[in-house]
Amino acid sequence: MLYWLYVGFGKNHYVKLPIYGEKIPVETMLNGRTVVDTLYHQVGPFAFLDQDSVIQTERLFDGHFTVVNFMFTTCKSICIDMSKQMLRIQDTFKGNPKVRLVSMSVDSETDVPHVLKAYGVAHQAVAGKWTFLTGNKDSLYQVIQRQFLSQVSPDPQPDGQFIHSEKMLLIDSDRRIRGIFDGTNKREVDDLMGAIRLLKREVENKDIASAVENRKLSK
Repeated sequence: MLYWLYVGFGKNHYVKLPIYGEKIPVETMLNGRTVVDTLYHQVGPFAFLDQDSVIQTERLFDGHFTVVNFMFTTCKSICIDMSKQMLRIQDTFKGNPKVRLVSMSVDSETDVPHVLKAYGVAHQAVAGKWTFLTGNKDSLYQVIQRQFLSQVSPDPQPDGQFIHSEKMLLIDSDRRIRGIFDGTNKREVDDLMGAIRLLKREVENKDIASAVENRKLSK
């Protein structure tokens, strides 16, 4: 089990969550000097249907802390456990509108919007809080692999089950992957929820720092 470390020496210091994915160094000029900045991997463009047949894009993640998992409605194994944990996350953060959940189906042939809608109702998904996505199979798998850096098998097994990741991803308000957790493990999901709180603190400290800097510049 992970433990987030907070140490105070007159100011609030905390361990920041990692940022997953390829990092690209970019050179920029600042006050006549060359400064090397880092561009981090972000969830890129996509367009899929949700359970209400509304097109959702990557903008769904903007300004939110989003938990993403991969599932399919006829799954007889890990999806059942993950959906229970997604419900637990939903209930824990039901009063926080910045926290969202997104489940992406890996079986686009079966999981058309109305099927996902029924699945959401059966698992007590709250509209606007927990979104289900489906779409063109090739596009879905490409996005899952390249944008969410997760594994998925393009072909079902002989028993009709799909191979996909049991991981839940935590996406920050800038569409960056900040955590990867086992969605079937209650302790790791507890860590995920702790990471959401840590992200909230990170944003709050960033806002405070920005306000202080703006105040200095205005003087």
